[in-house]
Amino acid sequence: ILNCRYPAPVNLRLRSGWHISGALYAALAPVLPERVLAGSGFLGAFQTRGLDGGRPFAVPFFAGGGQGASLGRDGRPGYIYPSTAKGMSVEMFESRTSLVIAEKRLLPDSAGAGQFRGGPGQRIRVRLHPAKRGPVHINLTPDRMRCPAPGFNGGLPGRRAQVLLNGREPGPESSFFREGLLTLERPEDELVFDLPGGGGFGPPEARDPRRIDADLQRRIVTPAGIQRDYRRDPEQDSQQFRGVEDKAGGEA
Repeated sequence: ILNCRYPAPVNLRLRSGWHISGALYAALAPVLPERVLAGSGFLGAFQTRGLDGGRPFAVPFFAGGGQGASLGRDGRPGYIYPSTAKGMSVEMFESRTSLVIAEKRLLPDSAGAGQFRGGPGQRIRVRLHPAKRGPVHINLTPDRMRCPAPGFNGGLPGRRAQVLLNGREPGPESSFFREGLLTLERPEDELVFDLPGGGGFGPPEARDPRRIDADLQRRIVTPAGIQRDYRRDPEQDSQQFRGVEDKAGGEA
């Protein structure tokens, strides 16, 4: 794998390093928990090519999944790790292509639960510009579609990546599975790319309830997700915290 010979395919060779570091962290987590990160959602990138008013373009788009949690720290959202790449400006991408990023937001309940939760993944929704024409070809080779970012030391894995074309997952016979290629041709065509969340660190039941409530207020988790992953009643917790704050305010 690391010293392969022709004609081995090496177009995605950089990803070997991503997974090697994760495997090393997993091996060290039981004995050096303070020195490792749980599994991350990695880089989510795609390459676009087509014509914009007769002008050819070939423009990439970079975004990050959720970073893995560590001992004492939650994972970051939309964080490209391990990589030196940076997220691309939506406005710059749209100005150089015939596409529109119709949606770019964090995904609730995508972060791996744990005493310290993973970073949430994000959703990117891509459409043709309504005043422009296709086809636009998109090369997309997502990671973690089958194997989610693992949690460490009792933490839960993050949500897997997902790709939808017009609301459906591409079938095994499609060009997506053969060569990572999808095409937007009509104004109503739409690509949804859900980037994976990071893994959690430590058992979910050990998480500070105030952190859970803060995540709920920030829409990182939903009430259903809290009940499923943390085995807590979010409404009861919120009422308890508000009661403590109201009491403290009254005494002041």
